[in-house]
Amino acid sequence: MVKLKEKLNIAAVGDVHSPKFLREFKAALSRMNVKPDLFLMSGDMIYKGKVQYFKAVVNEILLQIGEVKIVSCFGNEEFENIRGTLRKLFPQITFLDDEYVVLSINDFKLGIVGTQGSLLKPTRWQARNIPRIAAIYRERISKVKNLLLEAKRRSDYVILLMHYAPSFKVMEGENRSVYHWLGHPGYERVILETRPNLVIYAHLHNANILEYRLDNVRLLNSSLPARGEILTVEVKAEKYGLLKFM
Repeated sequence: MVKLKEKLNIAAVGDVHSPKFLREFKAALSRMNVKPDLFLMSGDMIYKGKVQYFKAVVNEILLQIGEVKIVSCFGNEEFENIRGTLRKLFPQITFLDDEYVVLSINDFKLGIVGTQGSLLKPTRWQARNIPRIAAIYRERISKVKNLLLEAKRRSDYVILLMHYAPSFKVMEGENRSVYHWLGHPGYERVILETRPNLVIYAHLHNANILEYRLDNVRLLNSSLPARGEILTVEVKAEKYGLLKFM
Protein backbone atom coordinates (compact mmCIF):
# COMPACT_ATOMS: atom_id res chain seq x y z
CA MET A 1 0.00 0.00 0.00
CA VAL A 2 1.08 3.61 -0.60
CA LYS A 3 2.35 5.44 2.44
CA LEU A 4 0.25 8.53 3.13
CA LYS A 5 1.31 12.03 4.00
CA GLU A 6 1.33 12.73 7.70
CA LYS A 7 -2.01 14.38 8.40
CA LEU A 8 -5.29 15.88 7.27
CA ASN A 9 -6.89 18.82 9.08
CA ILE A 10 -10.68 18.92 9.06
CA ALA A 11 -12.96 21.74 10.25
CA ALA A 12 -16.71 21.33 10.74
CA VAL A 13 -19.64 23.48 11.82
CA GLY A 14 -23.41 23.49 11.75
CA ASP A 15 -26.32 25.59 13.03
CA VAL A 16 -24.96 28.98 12.00
CA HIS A 17 -28.53 29.87 11.00
CA SER A 18 -27.16 32.86 9.10
CA PRO A 19 -27.71 35.71 9.83
CA LYS A 20 -28.72 34.65 13.37
CA PHE A 21 -25.30 33.42 14.53
CA LEU A 22 -23.21 34.94 11.74
CA ARG A 23 -21.29 37.21 14.13
CA GLU A 24 -20.43 34.24 16.35
CA PHE A 25 -19.39 32.27 13.27
CA LYS A 26 -17.01 35.01 12.16
CA ALA A 27 -15.48 35.19 15.63
CA ALA A 28 -15.09 31.41 15.81
CA LEU A 29 -13.32 31.37 12.43
CA SER A 30 -10.92 34.07 13.65
CA ARG A 31 -9.93 31.86 16.60
CA MET A 32 -8.92 28.90 14.46
CA ASN A 33 -5.18 28.30 14.71
CA VAL A 34 -4.80 25.90 11.79
CA LYS A 35 -5.81 26.08 8.14
CA PRO A 36 -8.05 23.10 7.35
CA ASP A 37 -7.62 20.92 4.29
CA LEU A 38 -11.36 20.27 4.31
CA PHE A 39 -14.32 22.26 5.66
CA LEU A 40 -17.52 20.38 6.50
CA MET A 41 -20.93 22.01 6.95
CA SER A 42 -23.37 19.94 8.98
CA GLY A 43 -26.57 21.75 8.04
CA ASP A 44 -28.74 24.70 9.09
CA MET A 45 -26.17 27.15 7.81
CA ILE A 46 -29.01 29.57 7.02
CA TYR A 47 -32.12 30.65 8.90
CA LYS A 48 -35.46 29.28 7.72
CA GLY A 49 -34.57 28.87 4.07
CA LYS A 50 -33.14 32.37 3.54
CA VAL A 51 -30.88 31.55 0.58
CA GLN A 52 -29.47 35.08 0.39
CA TYR A 53 -27.64 34.60 3.71
CA PHE A 54 -25.68 31.55 2.58
CA LYS A 55 -23.31 33.79 0.62
CA ALA A 56 -22.23 35.58 3.79
CA VAL A 57 -21.18 32.25 5.30
CA VAL A 58 -19.16 31.22 2.25
CA ASN A 59 -17.57 34.65 1.89
CA GLU A 60 -16.43 34.60 5.50
CA ILE A 61 -14.78 31.21 5.04
CA LEU A 62 -12.96 32.46 1.95
CA LEU A 63 -11.94 35.68 3.70
CA GLN A 64 -10.56 34.07 6.86
CA ILE A 65 -9.38 30.68 5.61
CA GLY A 66 -8.89 31.12 1.88
CA GLU A 67 -9.62 28.53 -0.77
CA VAL A 68 -10.61 25.24 0.82
CA LYS A 69 -12.63 22.21 -0.24
CA ILE A 70 -16.14 22.48 1.25
CA VAL A 71 -18.56 19.57 1.65
CA SER A 72 -22.04 20.10 3.10
CA CYS A 73 -25.12 18.14 4.04
CA PHE A 74 -28.48 19.85 4.37
CA GLY A 75 -30.28 20.72 7.59
CA ASN A 76 -33.99 21.07 8.17
CA GLU A 77 -33.73 24.83 7.55
CA GLU A 78 -32.23 24.28 4.09
CA PHE A 79 -35.74 23.49 2.90
CA GLU A 80 -36.22 20.85 0.21
CA ASN A 81 -37.40 23.43 -2.35
CA ILE A 82 -34.23 25.55 -2.10
CA ARG A 83 -31.61 22.82 -2.27
CA GLY A 84 -31.38 22.90 -6.05
CA THR A 85 -30.91 26.67 -5.88
CA LEU A 86 -28.07 26.32 -3.37
CA ARG A 87 -26.32 23.80 -5.63
CA LYS A 88 -26.58 26.20 -8.59
CA LEU A 89 -25.48 29.30 -6.67
CA PHE A 90 -22.53 27.60 -4.96
CA PRO A 91 -21.04 25.08 -7.40
CA GLN A 92 -17.76 25.19 -5.47
CA ILE A 93 -19.47 23.36 -2.59
CA THR A 94 -20.15 19.63 -2.75
CA PHE A 95 -23.66 19.23 -1.35
CA LEU A 96 -24.60 15.72 -0.26
CA ASP A 97 -28.28 14.84 0.13
CA ASP A 98 -28.35 11.11 0.88
CA GLU A 99 -25.25 10.83 -1.28
CA TYR A 100 -21.55 10.18 -0.87
CA VAL A 101 -18.34 11.44 -2.41
CA VAL A 102 -14.77 10.14 -2.37
CA LEU A 103 -12.08 12.81 -2.19
CA SER A 104 -8.32 12.58 -2.54
CA ILE A 105 -6.74 15.16 -0.24
CA ASN A 106 -3.11 14.98 0.91
CA ASP A 107 -3.08 11.44 -0.52
CA PHE A 108 -5.99 10.51 1.75
CA LYS A 109 -8.77 8.62 -0.01
CA LEU A 110 -11.59 10.05 2.06
CA GLY A 111 -15.22 8.96 1.74
CA ILE A 112 -17.95 11.29 3.03
CA VAL A 113 -21.60 10.27 3.32
CA GLY A 114 -23.92 13.27 3.71
CA THR A 115 -27.52 13.21 4.91
CA GLN A 116 -30.03 15.32 6.79
CA GLY A 117 -30.65 12.27 8.96
CA SER A 118 -33.94 11.26 10.56
CA LEU A 119 -36.24 12.06 13.44
CA LEU A 120 -37.85 9.33 15.51
CA LYS A 121 -41.04 11.38 15.29
CA PRO A 122 -41.65 14.09 12.65
CA THR A 123 -42.36 17.57 13.96
CA ARG A 124 -45.96 18.72 13.79
CA TRP A 125 -45.14 20.99 10.86
CA GLN A 126 -43.40 18.17 9.00
CA ALA A 127 -46.28 15.78 9.60
CA ARG A 128 -48.72 18.33 8.17
CA ASN A 129 -46.66 19.49 5.20
CA ILE A 130 -44.36 16.70 4.01
CA PRO A 131 -46.09 13.62 2.57
CA ARG A 132 -44.75 10.28 3.87
CA ILE A 133 -42.21 12.01 6.09
CA ALA A 134 -42.28 9.29 8.77
CA ALA A 135 -41.65 6.64 6.12
CA ILE A 136 -38.92 8.78 4.54
CA TYR A 137 -37.13 9.00 7.87
CA ARG A 138 -37.33 5.22 8.39
CA GLU A 139 -36.20 4.42 4.85
CA ARG A 140 -33.33 6.89 5.06
CA ILE A 141 -31.67 4.85 7.81
CA SER A 142 -31.28 1.86 5.48
CA LYS A 143 -30.21 4.14 2.64
CA VAL A 144 -27.46 5.68 4.76
CA LYS A 145 -26.25 2.22 5.76
CA ASN A 146 -25.87 1.23 2.10
CA LEU A 147 -24.11 4.50 1.29
CA LEU A 148 -21.64 3.95 4.12
CA LEU A 149 -20.88 0.43 2.91
CA GLU A 150 -20.30 1.71 -0.64
CA ALA A 151 -18.09 4.56 0.56
CA LYS A 152 -16.13 2.17 2.74
CA ARG A 153 -15.33 -0.07 -0.21
CA ARG A 154 -13.88 2.87 -2.13
CA SER A 155 -12.11 4.75 0.66
CA ASP A 156 -9.39 4.49 3.26
CA TYR A 157 -11.35 6.59 5.73
CA VAL A 158 -15.10 7.28 6.02
CA ILE A 159 -16.99 10.17 7.63
CA LEU A 160 -20.73 10.22 8.20
CA LEU A 161 -21.81 13.88 7.97
CA MET A 162 -25.37 14.47 9.13
CA HIS A 163 -27.57 17.17 10.57
CA TYR A 164 -29.90 15.42 13.01
CA ALA A 165 -28.35 13.57 15.94
CA PRO A 166 -27.48 9.89 15.40
CA SER A 167 -28.30 8.80 18.97
CA PHE A 168 -30.29 9.80 22.04
CA LYS A 169 -27.12 9.16 24.04
CA VAL A 170 -25.62 12.48 22.86
CA MET A 171 -28.64 14.61 23.79
CA GLU A 172 -27.98 15.28 27.48
CA GLY A 173 -28.69 18.97 28.13
CA GLU A 174 -31.63 19.05 25.73
CA ASN A 175 -35.23 18.77 26.93
CA ARG A 176 -35.97 15.04 27.20
CA SER A 177 -39.56 15.59 26.12
CA VAL A 178 -38.37 16.56 22.61
CA TYR A 179 -35.62 13.97 22.06
CA HIS A 180 -37.80 12.37 19.37
CA TRP A 181 -37.67 15.67 17.44
CA LEU A 182 -33.87 15.92 17.57
CA GLY A 183 -32.64 12.68 16.02
CA HIS A 184 -33.13 8.95 15.63
CA PRO A 185 -31.49 6.15 17.66
CA GLY A 186 -31.78 3.83 14.66
CA TYR A 187 -28.50 5.24 13.39
CA GLU A 188 -26.70 3.65 16.31
CA ARG A 189 -27.12 0.22 14.75
CA VAL A 190 -26.02 1.55 11.36
CA ILE A 191 -22.87 3.00 12.90
CA LEU A 192 -22.08 -0.21 14.76
CA GLU A 193 -22.64 -2.34 11.64
CA THR A 194 -20.73 -0.15 9.16
CA ARG A 195 -18.20 1.43 11.52
CA PRO A 196 -17.42 4.77 9.86
CA ASN A 197 -14.24 6.32 11.21
CA LEU A 198 -16.06 9.44 12.37
CA VAL A 199 -19.61 10.77 12.71
CA ILE A 200 -20.17 14.55 12.65
CA TYR A 201 -23.64 15.95 13.37
CA ALA A 202 -25.34 19.17 14.57
CA HIS A 203 -28.91 20.24 15.49
CA LEU A 204 -28.32 19.94 19.25
CA HIS A 205 -27.87 23.55 20.35
CA ASN A 206 -28.04 22.85 24.07
CA ALA A 207 -26.35 19.49 24.44
CA ASN A 208 -23.48 19.34 26.90
CA ILE A 209 -22.04 16.18 25.37
CA LEU A 210 -19.81 17.31 22.53
CA GLU A 211 -18.08 13.97 21.99
CA TYR A 212 -19.36 10.46 22.53
CA ARG A 213 -17.82 7.10 21.72
CA LEU A 214 -20.19 4.45 20.42
CA ASP A 215 -18.12 1.28 20.70
CA ASN A 216 -15.04 3.39 19.92
CA VAL A 217 -16.59 5.24 16.96
CA ARG A 218 -16.33 8.97 17.66
CA LEU A 219 -19.55 10.99 17.45
CA LEU A 220 -18.84 14.74 17.43
CA ASN A 221 -21.35 17.57 17.83
CA SER A 222 -20.39 20.42 15.49
CA SER A 223 -23.31 22.71 16.40
CA LEU A 224 -21.95 26.25 16.77
CA PRO A 225 -24.36 27.24 19.60
CA ALA A 226 -23.39 24.13 21.58
CA ARG A 227 -19.65 24.14 20.97
CA GLY A 228 -18.98 27.88 20.66
CA GLU A 229 -16.12 27.10 18.29
CA ILE A 230 -15.44 25.54 14.93
CA LEU A 231 -14.86 21.83 15.44
CA THR A 232 -11.36 20.89 14.28
CA VAL A 233 -10.00 17.37 13.96
CA GLU A 234 -6.56 16.22 12.90
CA VAL A 235 -6.34 12.87 11.18
CA LYS A 236 -2.96 11.23 11.53
CA ALA A 237 -1.67 8.78 8.95
CA GLU A 238 0.24 5.71 10.02
CA LYS A 239 2.31 3.58 7.70
CA TYR A 240 0.49 1.44 5.17
CA GLY A 241 -2.36 3.88 4.95
CA LEU A 242 -4.07 3.17 8.26
CA LEU A 243 -5.58 6.33 9.74
CA LYS A 244 -6.49 7.35 13.25
CA PHE A 245 -7.62 10.49 15.08
CA MET A 246 -5.27 12.16 17.51
